[in-house]
Amino acid sequence: MGERSERAKQFASLLVQGAKKENIEVVIYEPVMTEPEFVHSKGVNDLNEFKQIADVIVANRIDDLIADLTDKVYTRDLFGGD
Repeated sequence: MGERSERAKQFASLLVQGAKKENIEVVIYEPVMTEPEFVHSKGVNDLNEFKQIADVIVANRIDDLIADLTDKVYTRDLFGGD
């Protein structure tokens, strides 16, 4: 696993831990995931399934794949450039 992937996993883990302290269900979307769980939360590799069950999406950036859900997306990418 590369350094960037490891940092992303660490960030996701911290986010999940914080949400779980508040009793918030967390679902992680990862298209290449093969396991049903990721950092002790439900993992989904089907984008359409994820879109149907997500109330809020936390993303590093807005991507064309989730552009139809911008009303649900919270991101640090304020200007669409990362």
